Amino acid sequence: MSKPFSYPEVNLSVAVILCEGRTLLTWNDNWGAFSLPMTKIRTWSGPSGTIDENSESAQQAAIRAAAEGLGRPLKDSEIPEQSVELELQPYSHRSHRDGQWKRYSREVFVFQIEGDLSSFTGKGVWLTSSEVSSMQPISQTAQEILSVLEAQLS
Repeated sequence: MSKPFSYPEVNLSVAVILCEGRTLLTWNDNWGAFSLPMTKIRTWSGPSGTIDENSESAQQAAIRAAAEGLGRPLKDSEIPEQSVELELQPYSHRSHRDGQWKRYSREVFVFQIEGDLSSFTGKGVWLTSSEVSSMQPISQTAQEILSVLEAQLS
């Protein structure tokens, strides 16, 4: 009897950054598409080989992704206290970075950014939900997360 496939688990933090009814999408060279700012949650192994309690939290990773996408640090008032409970299933996918199959799970944080879009200096585009669904190339991951988020919040 064959064994089921077992892929390495990758935990991602996703930053959904909103301002003036638009969402920030940034260019991802590895994917060849615009996507939501996201990053792998950094973990460090302790002396016994277990995950160190000083590893990065999902919230810290999301803040890092949001700051990179915005090109600036975040104000305390812009940082969400917790992630949004979305019905997203983990998925297996071949990594564009190293070509290996991995199982990805995503924790989503929604950032409401103060100010106006004219002050934005980062490298990205601000799109409405209808633009996300009608423009290309937008990553499948971004489309799925934004679609589920919109459905659950309405």
